[in-house]
Amino acid sequence: MLDNVYWNGVHVVDGDFRGASMRSAKCNETNFSYSDFRAADIRWSLFDRSLLNYCNFSQAKLFHDHVTDSRLDSSDFRGANMFGMTGHRASLTYCNFTNALMKDVEFTHADFSHSVAVHTRFIRGVLTGSKFNDCNLTDSDFTGAGLAGSSFKNAILKNVNFGGAHLQEADFSGADLKGCNFFGAEMRDTRFAGAKNIPSALKKL
Repeated sequence: MLDNVYWNGVHVVDGDFRGASMRSAKCNETNFSYSDFRAADIRWSLFDRSLLNYCNFSQAKLFHDHVTDSRLDSSDFRGANMFGMTGHRASLTYCNFTNALMKDVEFTHADFSHSVAVHTRFIRGVLTGSKFNDCNLTDSDFTGAGLAGSSFKNAILKNVNFGGAHLQEADFSGADLKGCNFFGAEMRDTRFAGAKNIPSALKKL
């Protein structure tokens, strides 16, 4: 039981936390790279300004965790509950978020480039200014999400739901938009240069 542990500044590289209970932990400015958190309960924990590269968070409970200014590159979040997480300016490149729940997250100016997020729920997420360049986001749901100024350059966006999303100044250059739903989305200066399979409803705008 590691609930409420105070580990600010601690380094635990290649740690084994599989199935552990680590709720409300304070782990700012730490290094947990290459650690295994599969099915761990890490709700309400703080990992700001930390290194969490190459970690396995599959099926973990990350409910309302904080990872602002942290690096989580090449980590596995498949099936994780990331509801309400906060990670402003976080780096999450080359990650796998397939089937993760990311509803109501706040990841402004974060970098998700080159990640896979198939059937991932970003519903009502605040993702202003974030990068999803070269991502595979097939079948994901951004209903009502704040995506103003975000970039989806060369991303695979097949059957993605952007219904009611805020897409002002978003960049979809080179993206594959086959089957995308933009019903009710707010657009202004939204870019689609070189995008493929643009829905007919958008072509009329």
